[in-house]
Amino acid sequence: MASCRTGTAASFLLRTTRPRSRSALASWSSSVSPLIAVARPGPIRSHQFNLSSSSRILVDRPPSFSTPDPSLASSSSPSQPQHDSRQPLSPAALPVEDYASPLLHTASFFGSIFRYAVYGSVSVVVVVVATFAGVHAYVEYFALGQQGVLAAREDPDEWASELEGWTGGHLGGGTDPRLGLMTRLAVRAAWAAQNWGAESPLGPASSASSTMGPVSMRTPFSGAGGTMIGSDQDRQGAVQAGLSQGEIRDAGWQLSEEFLVYALAKAAKKGISLVGRAESSSTPATVDRAALELEQRLANIRERIGGRFRLEAAREAWERIYYALVSSPASPSTADWFQREKLKATRKLGDLSARLAQSAQTGSEEHANENMRAERWYLGGILPALGASTEAAQPDKREALNPEVAKVTKSVSPSSSFFGFWSRSHPPSNAISSSNVVNVGDASSSLIRPEITKAVNLLERGSSRHEASPATQRALLSSLIGFEMFLARRRALTAAHAVQNASLSYAESLMGPSSLPSSSTSSGGPTLSSATPASVLGPSLTSYYYSTRAAVLRTHLAEVSLALRMSNIEEYALSLLSSAIHSCDSTLVALMQSPLTKESSRKMKPFSKAAQGLVRDSRVTAAMACNLSGFVVENGSRIVEVSGVRREETKTWAEGGLSKSKSLLDQAVAFAKNEAGAVVDHQGLKLAEQGLKRVNAKIGSITA
Repeated sequence: MASCRTGTAASFLLRTTRPRSRSALASWSSSVSPLIAVARPGPIRSHQFNLSSSSRILVDRPPSFSTPDPSLASSSSPSQPQHDSRQPLSPAALPVEDYASPLLHTASFFGSIFRYAVYGSVSVVVVVVATFAGVHAYVEYFALGQQGVLAAREDPDEWASELEGWTGGHLGGGTDPRLGLMTRLAVRAAWAAQNWGAESPLGPASSASSTMGPVSMRTPFSGAGGTMIGSDQDRQGAVQAGLSQGEIRDAGWQLSEEFLVYALAKAAKKGISLVGRAESSSTPATVDRAALELEQRLANIRERIGGRFRLEAAREAWERIYYALVSSPASPSTADWFQREKLKATRKLGDLSARLAQSAQTGSEEHANENMRAERWYLGGILPALGASTEAAQPDKREALNPEVAKVTKSVSPSSSFFGFWSRSHPPSNAISSSNVVNVGDASSSLIRPEITKAVNLLERGSSRHEASPATQRALLSSLIGFEMFLARRRALTAAHAVQNASLSYAESLMGPSSLPSSSTSSGGPTLSSATPASVLGPSLTSYYYSTRAAVLRTHLAEVSLALRMSNIEEYALSLLSSAIHSCDSTLVALMQSPLTKESSRKMKPFSKAAQGLVRDSRVTAAMACNLSGFVVENGSRIVEVSGVRREETKTWAEGGLSKSKSLLDQAVAFAKNEAGAVVDHQGLKLAEQGLKRVNAKIGSITA
């Protein structure tokens, strides 16, 4: 059997390798001849092969392989006959082509892209919606969650009532649910745009540069802004130099205004509005607190932006607020709140009217009418508040409040040239005759209007009365400071001096002897913290508030006294300014050591806001007092201008007066910046730097 298989394999090998032509046959024979031999006679063995029928060829070859060449095996397979390449294939023998596979692959590719796009879009939408909801939840429950309904024992001085309400202040914070979803979203968006979207106060659209920042607009003295009497005019001039119509083009503030306008319109459709609550209404109804807060926020943002159109619109809003408050009945439990809100409304109306008067041409009928309107609004809030807190006072008597001032409104002290609203062309102080020097106690009442005299009388007679709540007293002090600043800007210096004196006495009576800051406070005395009981935090902050406002009044009183050119006024003014600086410094030391200025917990929010505001106001006031003190010391002597003075005397004055002035101006620079070095009072810093440059130049010219 093995012999047969071997023979068959050899026959196959010879048949497949045998050439077809004769020449190829010859070469093939020579190549295989060594392998072919004649078999010896004998029986056929397993390694003998029968190559053909005519001859017997013996192949002596070891079986070194067992698997034939696949190509050879396939070509010789009888089941797959060889096809003649010259003949076309039959349709059945053609290969089957798959056209669906590329289409399916393309569809799968684009399907994957679409799937990834859907997943990505859904993820982006989910992230955006979650962020949107998170931001609004933060504004609703944290930023506006202001604890406005603290118990009386926790907030006896009503600091929570002074936080800004965004339709939900009377509910304890947030927004009023009655407004609906879209209106509440608009209110929160207005808050976010106002607090997060505001850039430089001059805005990106402005081509003019200014060194004054947004903080300089919000001073403790009045809503009109400025760090010194008259500095609001300088600020307005700087803004108008770069912007049309004096508007502050801030994208965030303008966006906030648009959201609030939309919210007011939507709220009015739901019946939440102040419209129709006129003073002469025959059926008075309780004022809607949500509508009141919306109107206040819109009026405030328009006042910030400025411009005649927005100022007039803001004044109209405050008029609606005032008449709604007047026409609403007040119960005993809400009487204090109504009194505070009316004081705030009249103060804002006076501030806005004064700013509109500044934008009018000086001496025009419009200018006079706006000034008269502002004065009436101020007195319209101050007189009822004083009358309410001094019910037991005797009938008013005209007192001697006015000094005999010779041409006060035409001739002012050279010291007043430091400020922008006084005349800059007047003789030096050493040329002032003694006939122009007056005393405050001289009797004359011809230069003060009867309404102002009545207010001064009420202040002096009610200085020991404390019937009004602490929050109402704070609102009254703010109105008094705004009113005396308005009188000083109008150059009604005599009336301003009288109001300042009476207001300072009133503020000091509210402070009490135990509330006055002492030197022990700045040397490590007790400080306020979040661990301090709330019943102690409120009264302590109120004492610091009175102290800061008294410092403001002392600074303004010193400034106006210098302008009136009273006898021996320099020492008196410097003593007032020194007291103001000490009060502000003591307040700063006490509050900066307290974590209240950085406290963000919801419970401490009313007190934290108050502490932060007091720190800012103290810095602004101290910088203003240091600037004015440095100017008074610098110009207190005219030795340099007197001819024939010896060089030794000149050097002594330079080492004394000018060096002291330089020290005070350095203090002003320090007060104008916070601990981190950021500028808090841009206007005060600018004035201090200009004063230092001037004083250094004088010292250099004298000692050279």
